[in-house]
Amino acid sequence: MAPKSSELEYFVVKGRKATFSPDIILEFAKNKSGQKYIRRQGSNVIYREAEEGYECTNCRTAIVLGYVPNQTEDVSASQKEADRQYVPFCQKCEGKITIKGKTLVATQIRLDNSLIIF
Repeated sequence: MAPKSSELEYFVVKGRKATFSPDIILEFAKNKSGQKYIRRQGSNVIYREAEEGYECTNCRTAIVLGYVPNQTEDVSASQKEADRQYVPFCQKCEGKITIKGKTLVATQIRLDNSLIIF
């Protein structure tokens, strides 16, 4: 059985521990041939493990990590990387994502195969 995002303590981004936003639930699946899939609960956009990281099954665009700006931070201001809580998304198919009234700030960090192990 694949883990839920809440069961993953952390993953590593740029050599630092990072966490997924507690405001989302990621669902993980693996088919009989071992192909891995991830999606945000409630979303119809599914991410597939590919050679270079995860990609969108709809458009094959690389899945990147965005973060939710904290309450005291302007979206254009920089936030300490250690405090960021990440959300994976497809910039092409999912566009701008809002969580609790805040628009995700996209990063150039791909959802890499090594970040998620199940």
